[in-house]
Amino acid sequence: MPNLVYYDTSIWIAYLRDADRYNAYARQLFAKTRSGEHQLFISDLTVIEVIHALRHIITNSSYHSTFSEIDKSTLVEDIINSVDLFLAELNNLTKKGDVIYANP
Repeated sequence: MPNLVYYDTSIWIAYLRDADRYNAYARQLFAKTRSGEHQLFISDLTVIEVIHALRHIITNSSYHSTFSEIDKSTLVEDIINSVDLFLAELNNLTKKGDVIYANP
């Protein structure tokens, strides 16, 4: 039987962001999930935190005192792509039975 584990927002962010210094470690954790060693549980709060953190990270890393319309659309596109990646990964893991939603 797999170990039931909870990956906090920071693990999800490290996994989703290649530039994160803990990306390799997070990838190892998710490899354990895919191999059946771990089964994840996640709450709505973590989903919301990950989405908020992605927006915050992208916005702060791209911050300029003034944005042109192209800069704004690129920023929005980066946020949407990152959130889509997170939700797609979560959906794939859920379909495989590797994730359980733990909501009251």
